[in-house]
Amino acid sequence: MKQLTFVFSLIFIFAISGCKEKSKIRSESYTAIDKENYQSGIISTFGDQPTISINEGSTIGVTYGDKETIYYSESNDGGKSFNKSEIVGTLEGLLLGFSSGPQIAFTKSNVVITAPSRTGNLYSWSKNRAEGIWEGPFRVNDIGKSVEECLSSITTSNEGYIYSTWIDTRTLETSNENSSSISEVQLEENNNGIKKPKAKIYVSASKDAGKTWSKSQLVYKSPDGSVCECCKPSIESDKDGNLIIMFRNNIDGSRDLHYTISTDKGKSFAPPQKLGSGTWKINGCPMDGGGFTSFGNDGIMSAWQREGMVYTATSDLSEQLIGAGRAPSISGSRDHYSIVYTKGDEVMAIHEPMTMSEKIGKGTSAKVFASDDSIIYIWVSDRGIEYKKFNRI
Repeated sequence: MKQLTFVFSLIFIFAISGCKEKSKIRSESYTAIDKENYQSGIISTFGDQPTISINEGSTIGVTYGDKETIYYSESNDGGKSFNKSEIVGTLEGLLLGFSSGPQIAFTKSNVVITAPSRTGNLYSWSKNRAEGIWEGPFRVNDIGKSVEECLSSITTSNEGYIYSTWIDTRTLETSNENSSSISEVQLEENNNGIKKPKAKIYVSASKDAGKTWSKSQLVYKSPDGSVCECCKPSIESDKDGNLIIMFRNNIDGSRDLHYTISTDKGKSFAPPQKLGSGTWKINGCPMDGGGFTSFGNDGIMSAWQREGMVYTATSDLSEQLIGAGRAPSISGSRDHYSIVYTKGDEVMAIHEPMTMSEKIGKGTSAKVFASDDSIIYIWVSDRGIEYKKFNRI
């Protein structure tokens, strides 16, 4: 009996030692955040639905809307300051709210912004940064009035292509590119008894920095009807050349997040995979599409909410509860990702190692962009569009 006790004791000691060693190795792969020396300020005293991106030269670009005008501001000093906002263009019926608004991406030479209109169309503007002149609007969707939900996202690839994805409500789909025959008419009845097109996920590409766009391509349609109509899809082109789209599906009443991957530059997409182990059956739209960041061939990390709780999930079905909140945004690499979300009127942030969220401000429409060197958060407050940038140490 004593010998058995001794053996179990040794096993326990070795197990604890092994855990400590693994913990030590894991902790050394992370960096700390300098919370004493950070930059913060106001990008604009007005505006709504800001989005953020960073180019290869570390220029930080922010776009946002106000009434029917789209604005752009950038920082060329690592977030210490932002220049005076410039007008990108005006758009009749510009829709701002619930993640609907301008989207931004950089190519090597251009900054590209897209925005939806209540007319049901999606438009793009492009500026060569050397010339400094905005061109546009250029229509993205090939079938007029097919972006009625006004929810879209864009990304840029290593080759400099711009990809845009959106929730599409076109009623007619041709059987092939050269045919004009009607292959199907998809309609569903909403709560008011009005027939409306079923929502699907579409994508289009631009090889000239948003000035012209390829024929819109169907990515996914739910076998049970529409995808979730009011939740913004997300798109990202990863370092390995894969194109990934995440969206909230609607199958058998469950509105869960799914993602799909294209390994041939958007020509075809794999069957969507569900994110998270739980499910959310809801007779309505959460109006919250979450977000994700890609680790290349190592998979993705997503952030989203279910029943008022924010979760993260990797490419498999595993999930981790973050806490109460909604509208999360996530950015970064496997060892350096950060998440921001709202909890009531509080802006909450959390970064690796995943320990505890902390309040960084008050407001709505929070977004984050994280790199191996820094993290920048933006959100809308009663003072305007605020930002806070932390450096890693």
